[in-house]
Amino acid sequence: MALSVRTHQLMAYQKELIAIDCEFVSTPNGGPFSPECWYNSEGLWNVTFPGCTSYQQRAGIIAVCNEKLETYKLTIKHRSCTYLVNDIVYKLNGITHDSLIHGLSMEQLKTKLMPVFKRSLIITHSGNNDFLSLGFPKGRKSESLDTYDITSHFKRQDNSAIRLEVIYQNLFKKNFRQEGEAHDPQADAKATLEIYLFMRSHIKFSRYDDRGYYDEETWEYHPGY
Repeated sequence: MALSVRTHQLMAYQKELIAIDCEFVSTPNGGPFSPECWYNSEGLWNVTFPGCTSYQQRAGIIAVCNEKLETYKLTIKHRSCTYLVNDIVYKLNGITHDSLIHGLSMEQLKTKLMPVFKRSLIITHSGNNDFLSLGFPKGRKSESLDTYDITSHFKRQDNSAIRLEVIYQNLFKKNFRQEGEAHDPQADAKATLEIYLFMRSHIKFSRYDDRGYYDEETWEYHPGY
């Protein structure tokens, strides 16, 4: 279940801490749709599905970071040319048309990860889609999971999430990813847990904490009471 401020503070000392981050692939919704493949200017295959107007996000890679800030990643098996690939996708996360052919099935992945999930408090940044893509129908509110999302605290006045890079830069005065660099889920998971550990040590929470917001320009926090 998604935890409140008070509850996650208590549980963080009773359970293992991990952070996760997923990179997604977009698969055709409905169908069947036949893929159309061609080489782009960099010699990489682009994959599209003519006639498809709706896609579903599925996990392609999941990274896990533990409290020692050690990370590992697992790939989820997808057959070649069964998901959308273009220049934007490749620049965003580096996934190509056949990156995931040797991954684990979703059943194998859950068998491997569920024991870790059950004994842990799982920290995420905008993590609801991560859990949905892993097959948890209620997202991060699934009853079998204990989760806390750092955007419950780091959000704007309109309740929209502040980007991970912005939070990290404001707290640590440095960047964990270079401009234009492809997303690395291991780096994102590690940054997410570093932020949470900073929150636990340096931010005084109140029971109203999740009602507040940050001014992204001044990095001033406005409590919700």
